[in-house]
Amino acid sequence: MFEDSMKNIRSCKGLGMGTVLLTGTGGGGGGYHGKGDDVPQESDPAVDVAMGTCGELKAKIPQLWQKRF
Repeated sequence: MFEDSMKNIRSCKGLGMGTVLLTGTGGGGGGYHGKGDDVPQESDPAVDVAMGTCGELKAKIPQLWQKRF
């Protein structure tokens, strides 16, 4: 599951899914504007992989291209 919401990441992990936290690039006026505990937390145990954008997918999860799950 690809998500930018910690609430959804935790729910998906609780259901047994693998999780990818999208944190955003943080530049150009971007960044997270959520509230409270929904702020992206890369160190949360529910996060399997964290990346700024989906463009990092091949570098962060090379198994997808190597057909090793």
